[in-house]
Amino acid sequence: IQARGYSKLITQLYFKGDPAIKNDSFGENLGAANSPLIIETKKIKTAHGQYLHGTFDIVLGAGA
Repeated sequence: IQARGYSKLITQLYFKGDPAIKNDSFGENLGAANSPLIIETKKIKTAHGQYLHGTFDIVLGAGA
């Protein structure tokens, strides 16, 4: 993620309960289950189907 005047951010996120986390070299090293990189999802039903919704807040630091 990048925006003019801010530092570029490269990150990764994980979905709580995803069995693939244990096979990911970064996921294994996250430690606590409440890491800010692990987000919870909720099932959302709409007229067009059922989806998983999660929120991942991003804050960019001021650029140099």
